[in-house]
Amino acid sequence: TAGGNGVDGLAASEQEALVKNASQSTTGNVYGVYDMAGGLWERVAAYINNGNDNLRLNGKAILEDGDPQSSNKYKTVYAYDKADDTNEANYNLNKAVKGDAMFETSSGVGKKSWFGDDSSFMFGNAVFLHRGGTTINDPGVGIFSFSNTPGMSGNPLGFRCALIVK
Repeated sequence: TAGGNGVDGLAASEQEALVKNASQSTTGNVYGVYDMAGGLWERVAAYINNGNDNLRLNGKAILEDGDPQSSNKYKTVYAYDKADDTNEANYNLNKAVKGDAMFETSSGVGKKSWFGDDSSFMFGNAVFLHRGGTTINDPGVGIFSFSNTPGMSGNPLGFRCALIVK
């Protein structure tokens, strides 16, 4: 390693960049995660099942994984307000749900997540959830940002894999 601060297997310029920017990682050293503050919208396995066509068009596999009306260990199905299927009504209907870091870190819809991050719940044809946010013309993105999407593909979209060790 370069001066004891680098990472084995990387070129000198890559090592220098990691060492220089280590304070930006989640651990404060070169071994942390550097992209926690957004950069693209990351899809998560969550939706409202309000019967909108986008559920089948853009999420057939997740919809058919078990009961489409119920959460399981691979997906979360949130309730929706049958009388008022709006962003705010659905947020309010679900705000007692804990454990997903949405309602613990936000106080409503708008830029009401911690640190002014976006907070927008699923409704209407935007039945799927994504997190993070793109930095294109939006200062309200970050690790506490969440929003709705119809589920189709697009440029600033991606996903994050997670490994849970038991």
